[in-house]
Amino acid sequence: MADVFSYIDWRGDLIFKKSMFNEVDNLIFSILSYCPFDGILAANEEDVRKGLPVSLSLFEAADRFYTKHTMEEVEKMPTSRKRGANILFAMSKVKRFRDVIICDYVSVLSDEAGQQFSAVTFDLLTDAMYVAFRGTDDSVVGWKEDFYIGISSHIPSQVSALNYFKAEAIKNPRRKFFIGGHSKGGNLAVYAATECNKRLKNRIIRVYNNDGPGFRKEFIERDVYKDILPKVRTIVPEDSIIGMLLEHEEEYTVVRSTASGGMQHNGFTWEVLGKHFIYLEDTSKQSKRVQKIIKEWLEGLPNDKFKIAVDTMFDMIWELGMESFEDVKTKPMKKAYDALRDLSHMDEEKKKIVKDTIKLLLKSGTNTVWQEIPNPFEKDEISED
Repeated sequence: MADVFSYIDWRGDLIFKKSMFNEVDNLIFSILSYCPFDGILAANEEDVRKGLPVSLSLFEAADRFYTKHTMEEVEKMPTSRKRGANILFAMSKVKRFRDVIICDYVSVLSDEAGQQFSAVTFDLLTDAMYVAFRGTDDSVVGWKEDFYIGISSHIPSQVSALNYFKAEAIKNPRRKFFIGGHSKGGNLAVYAATECNKRLKNRIIRVYNNDGPGFRKEFIERDVYKDILPKVRTIVPEDSIIGMLLEHEEEYTVVRSTASGGMQHNGFTWEVLGKHFIYLEDTSKQSKRVQKIIKEWLEGLPNDKFKIAVDTMFDMIWELGMESFEDVKTKPMKKAYDALRDLSHMDEEKKKIVKDTIKLLLKSGTNTVWQEIPNPFEKDEISED
């Protein structure tokens, strides 16, 4: 079946002025935002002082990237970065993408602020630009910040996304914008579009949330959120887990994937037909089951206790010297297992909160499973014979 790479080959001879930007282009740029442009494009003022360019054509960026990194090095990169690098290579070979300008790359990873944030803008050489927010990488900081989305409507990366979009809009006063991202990046895109003022909202053509989580109930009940809803396009695979978390007021499009379960989160597996994805009627029972479990779990936890549990569990991970999930693969897991079993070093309150959090998650899962099993003693199911 056709995928994003098939699309690049098929549509690659037509620039955006000849064939308009579409939903598949959106996913491609969202995946590209995972590419580590560090050392290729200026990501901060220090990089500018070192002489790194603020903008490059996509072809130039690919040339510099693959001069700096060998194919063997790319293969050893964390999965999300490798996917971004691979799609950069494919895009650089075709007319549709090679002259697109990549600019204003930002990348922040701060343990102190509890933030993993990256954004980049693509000038489509039309009247529009695409602002892409990177999803979660393999850093422990990034995953911890994701947990906070469940208890806060204004995490650091969301605020940074708003500020980034506002800066791009000021810098390009005559341009319109597509905004999007994959996974957490999709959530950041919707947040930035929601929180910007009405004048900037009018300059947004479309907001793309590619299998990204929703928001807390109090966030989506506000008028500023409802104002942007007509422009929000949420796209999820059949077995979506991440994209169905929290509250979604907007309608969502379900697409077919060549993978199953959690592997469908990988946009490379989404099936493409022409300028569109292959659509399905609804998400799977598995997706709905996980969504129900997580929702019940979060609703049963007071925010303050959930925060303590998250902080405590991630502190344990850091104590083991693990800063990325690549470390989880390479460092002895017995040490991690023993640390999780031995909670004696914690004070009693934290120990109880962590245990209660885990118990509640298990209970939520058990309740959901039992609710789906037909009761053989229901009156209307008992034979009268």
